Amino acid sequence: AMGDSFSAGPFIGTMRTDPQGCARSQDNYPAFLADWLDVASYTDVTCSAATTRDLYAPMVMFDGNTTGPQVDALSAETDLVTLGIGGNDFGIYDSLIQCQRGPAVACPVDQLRADTGKVAGRVQDAVRRITKIAPEAEVLVAGYPDILPTEGTCPAVGVPAEVLAPVTEVAAMLNASIRRGARAAGASYVDMAAVSDGHD
Repeated sequence: AMGDSFSAGPFIGTMRTDPQGCARSQDNYPAFLADWLDVASYTDVTCSAATTRDLYAPMVMFDGNTTGPQVDALSAETDLVTLGIGGNDFGIYDSLIQCQRGPAVACPVDQLRADTGKVAGRVQDAVRRITKIAPEAEVLVAGYPDILPTEGTCPAVGVPAEVLAPVTEVAAMLNASIRRGARAAGASYVDMAAVSDGHD
């Protein structure tokens, strides 16, 4: 299992300490999936705040310590890889958080549109690096779920629908870019937005 916080699951249940700086949960979706598939063994190297570059280069974690490249967990014997990545590239996720703060904060929608388009190439490169190390592995690239209402708003969000509109647009563009990159490299895309509809 490889990827960023949406795969690592920070603050979900019990946190792992291998390493602590990745904010990786024992109860994240890779753990659930491994149990559901009843696999003989699995390795979870997901790390919160990871970008596509952190898949194949050392990463500085939240606590200031460094962890090795996620691809180091792969081998010729690896038969299944899940990957959820891309939202932290170009500061996309941080910009979307700023956009949710309301009209007082300018939302750089044009820049976000351009940046999300570039994620496809990075995902494609990441998948190719994975398959080079683990040529027999099936690679599943997971998109991001809907964590905010895609229509209207709700009291828990605390901002009006017009503020969420550009966030929803960029999130959809990001998923589309990830899907393009995954398919271009021969991986399968898992549409988490579709299955999370109504569960924001």
